[in-house]
Amino acid sequence: MKITAIVLCAGSGERYGTPVPKQYQKIRNKKIYQYPLEALEKSKHFSQIILVIADGHEKYLEEHDNIKIVVGGKTRQKSVYLALQAMENTDSVVICDGVRPFLTKHLLDDHIKKLEEGEIAVNTCIPCHDTINIKNGDAITEIPNREHYLRGQTPQSFAFSPLLHAHSTTKKCYTDDCALLLEFGEKVSYVSGSDYNIKITTPLDLLVAENLNL
Repeated sequence: MKITAIVLCAGSGERYGTPVPKQYQKIRNKKIYQYPLEALEKSKHFSQIILVIADGHEKYLEEHDNIKIVVGGKTRQKSVYLALQAMENTDSVVICDGVRPFLTKHLLDDHIKKLEEGEIAVNTCIPCHDTINIKNGDAITEIPNREHYLRGQTPQSFAFSPLLHAHSTTKKCYTDDCALLLEFGEKVSYVSGSDYNIKITTPLDLLVAENLNL
């Protein structure tokens, strides 16, 4: 099985609030996007790794051998689609956030195992520890049982052909590829993530990451 990894780094980082986008901020003298990229390289699972960046962000990149650079679109969905179109002869795809620095080989192994078992779409999820509140306007209308809810992370993994077909066909805009596959009636399975598999969105997240052991 040939597997391609996508690392999404095309975000503008507006919510982070600094001139340099968050994926290019540093944790212990290494840029955030380098951590998931290196985890993918070290895993030896992938025949190709594609790094998706925003136009003009080339100046933030370190030198990388054997990594294909693709300029992404204005949305996550468009960036993934452009990466899919740039792939060469692949069976499966593993999509990672460039701002999750704690990607582990164990988590990647779990995804690869699911793909080898024939799963079409695989999410990474963790339990929801907080109470979920559903609102309508300024009022809480429902507090569902949190045991039925999971928090999604990345990686997300897919069989290549169904994912490309979904991206090529859908008329809707999605921020999550598993949600896109659900639109096309595909089963989405999942593997267990980790509370340490955090996403760097705010300066507080970066402070937390700096105090965790990579």
